[in-house]
Amino acid sequence: MKTLKKYLWLLIVAFLPALISCGRQEIVFDYELEHFSLQEGKILLEVVVPTSTQPDDEIYVIGAFNGGMDAVGQDAYRLTVHPNTNAKWGVYLDANTNLSGGFWFYSKSQREERLLKGDSIVHTVQPAAGIINLYTVERWAAYFDSAQGGDDDEDIKHDGYVVYILNESSETDLALYAWGDAEAFGSWPGMAPTGTQKKGGKTYTYFDLGEANTGLNLHLIPNNNNGGVQWEGDALAVTIDHDIYIRIWDPAEAGDKTAFEVLENIEPEVVHDGYVVYLLNGSSETDFALYAWGDAEAFGSWPGMAPTGTQTIKGKEFIYFDLGETNTGLTLNLIPNNNGGGVQWEGADLGMTIDHDVYIYVKDPASAGDKTAYQLLSGPDDNPEDEGEGEEGEGEGEGEGEGEGE
Repeated sequence: MKTLKKYLWLLIVAFLPALISCGRQEIVFDYELEHFSLQEGKILLEVVVPTSTQPDDEIYVIGAFNGGMDAVGQDAYRLTVHPNTNAKWGVYLDANTNLSGGFWFYSKSQREERLLKGDSIVHTVQPAAGIINLYTVERWAAYFDSAQGGDDDEDIKHDGYVVYILNESSETDLALYAWGDAEAFGSWPGMAPTGTQKKGGKTYTYFDLGEANTGLNLHLIPNNNNGGVQWEGDALAVTIDHDIYIRIWDPAEAGDKTAFEVLENIEPEVVHDGYVVYLLNGSSETDFALYAWGDAEAFGSWPGMAPTGTQTIKGKEFIYFDLGETNTGLTLNLIPNNNGGGVQWEGADLGMTIDHDVYIYVKDPASAGDKTAYQLLSGPDDNPEDEGEGEEGEGEGEGEGEGEGE
């Protein structure tokens, strides 16, 4: 009897894997069952796309073989969505197409494909005709706009030089037209944006100008896609040999085309410690310090603290001093100076509570000992008065902080 039980147990063990496999069902996603049909003499690229892809999106295969971004808008390189699943797209290329120079997939609404962690990807293996060449887009670049907060998009592949638009207007549909050596971006209203890109914590609408247009002399006219608003002026007559940054805002009145500025430097995002004193230097001095007295000698003994750094705001370069979170709420008398070299700027209106940023324009004193050669500005948009002598700053702060040449 024991021998019989032993043999029965051995039989169960022997057939157990087969019994388990009969009950197991392999998980197959719907899109894996669907394929595009093969076509004679064609290369089939079949692509699984992220779930964020909409059926009405425009997706293209682009690369060195078709001029990169120049191929966007050309039906020959546009993928179509599978009739039975939105997750799979495909495109047929001529069998003689050489893609070994590198290619990638591009969504007109979500930009180029990326790997899971945001790295760029270029496919370099030549696909074959007569088979299904299957690819998976792990992410579109737009995914990382929200996933990474304010991080810059540094690895976007551009075609030639770029026009970046910092859009502070109420317009949402932009285009870029150009005339000059050529009507380079097509007839009016010109080309649609290539995409959006984060730089310095700000999101720009950008237009790739195309390698073929490098060196041309063009008059650029950003516009609201033929909706009646455009931005135009001599500052936008340029040679295409550099990237161009333009800030636009709503015109003051109908027909006004001047509501823009060309940014010589994009404004990097600077993280400050507390409130800030911004110094716009119109003087011949090059070495600065900031002293303060009042509730505390907050920045140390005379001549005070050195600048924290420089920052370009609205096209103006400011020397700035971070005042420190711990000094917020103090009442202080501020005295910018040339680092104890005998020149200082001082007045009653520089006595204040530290609960806001402060903008000060300084220039050379009219005479030795004059401390009033400054102007308190309302903000970075405020321009100093050319003829101002700083009369409002006649009062001198009393106390140990006067510090002339200590």
